[in-house]
Amino acid sequence: MTSKPPHPREENPVDGASVTLGGSVQRTMPRLAADGVETAEISIDGAEHLYREIRIPNLLKDRNGKNVALQPGSEVEITITLRSRKA
Repeated sequence: MTSKPPHPREENPVDGASVTLGGSVQRTMPRLAADGVETAEISIDGAEHLYREIRIPNLLKDRNGKNVALQPGSEVEITITLRSRKA
């Protein structure tokens, strides 16, 4: 009996599995490109030394849809969620 790979539309039983890590904003940097979007550098707690920092656009919205920005020293949570694999 041979096993067939799952149909791409079938749900993977681990879809939605996630981990949430703490972190803090180390600094913000103005973007030099024409879009003018500031970047926030975030240090992720517990990550390996060489992979600890990530940079994201500093474009957030609060629960009411109002624009807000991260500030150096802000505590954040980073959630990584598993999505379906492409067949």
